[in-house]
Amino acid sequence: DEIQSNSIIIDISMGDHQTALVLDEDTAKQIAMQMMGTGEAPEVMDEAYLSTIAELANTILSSLSNNLGQKLKDNLVPSSPTARVYNSAMDFPGFATDRLKRLEFEVVLDNGIPAKLVQYIDEEAVEQWSNSLGAESRPAANNGRAGGYSAPRPEREQAPSMGQMSGGYQ
Repeated sequence: DEIQSNSIIIDISMGDHQTALVLDEDTAKQIAMQMMGTGEAPEVMDEAYLSTIAELANTILSSLSNNLGQKLKDNLVPSSPTARVYNSAMDFPGFATDRLKRLEFEVVLDNGIPAKLVQYIDEEAVEQWSNSLGAESRPAANNGRAGGYSAPRPEREQAPSMGQMSGGYQ
């Protein structure tokens, strides 16, 4: 699947590994609206709304990295998340590898609206953690789908087209 324009990307490092969460624009607006206690969705995702989404990602990934770090006896202290609106491949995080694992999670927001959260994580981390934790921890066992993905690696002068960003499921 391609990352849609105006999606929100939150990227964060966990120890030596990177991950990025992607929310479509409507889902991000619904979440930000609920978190900020406003009755109306924002027209655009400005810095205040992006900061709210980044804080949610920080909470989720801090909990994940703390629990996973204890099990793996590894330092997975998360960095501060960065949230931005995706407009082109230039907005995709600069992962240290082209080998990414793509995980999809179907979620239901508090207001009953179904949504999809997509996570990209470097495949080396997934392999390392899966081997450390055993077969029961494989990402495909989630309520989502897992698949391989090649990260876009744009040069700053010339970004790849959206078609170059699509990845397939295994």
